Amino acid sequence: MLGWIPQIEELKKGNKDFEFIITKRPEARASEAYRVLRTRIKFSLIGKKPLKSILVTSTAAQEGKTTTAVNLAGSFALANYKTVLLDLDIRRPRVHSLFNQKRHPGLTDYFFGQAEFNEILRPTEIKNLSLISAGSIPPNPSEILASNQMLNFVEKLKRDFDYMIMDSPPIIAVTDAEILSQIADGTILVVSSGITEMDIMNKAIELLKADKASFMGVVLNNFEYRSGYGSYYKYYYYYSKPTNGAKSSP
Repeated sequence: MLGWIPQIEELKKGNKDFEFIITKRPEARASEAYRVLRTRIKFSLIGKKPLKSILVTSTAAQEGKTTTAVNLAGSFALANYKTVLLDLDIRRPRVHSLFNQKRHPGLTDYFFGQAEFNEILRPTEIKNLSLISAGSIPPNPSEILASNQMLNFVEKLKRDFDYMIMDSPPIIAVTDAEILSQIADGTILVVSSGITEMDIMNKAIELLKADKASFMGVVLNNFEYRSGYGSYYKYYYYYSKPTNGAKSSP
């Protein structure tokens, strides 16, 4: 278990504007949880190869993988790391919409020679955070993601950025995430409290632990804290609440 993310109250009420919660409400419980997740990821592979490319997947749709990827990328950027967010869910891309940007030109357009690199690498309103959208939806997503071109592209981004966060499709639905987990330095599985089935989760973990995969752990998303988590939040508020007019740190 790498971390747990509480329900974002605004999303529960249907307000999608708060999906990028770490910039909308940096003092929120969910924002602090993403910062904790960032720290645990950053130090999870001490003494081993550098952890620069991080894949975020889930067992099924609607479990919060894209929300997690976006907020994790924002968390690294706000900590002054040069970060790129890459939308590799090229079957059902959504990352661009969270930044009010167009889907193309994007990754697949660049791969097919229809766009230059400087056209697909876009700045965001967040300092240190860049975005590469999915681009045009191709007929053969798995073949593209398994190509040497994709491997070389990831290596290029790892040279240019401190961290790369990759949003991918759910691992049970298609093979894309399983393929990408062979490329990424670390892979995170997002599961949703009260929704994800245990046998499906165990199957996803089995797939992510196979061969050269880079499974790091599970993030429990969307839980409603009750008495069992009361102490955690009591201490969080004590140490994070600004004093003397000071702002809380990112």
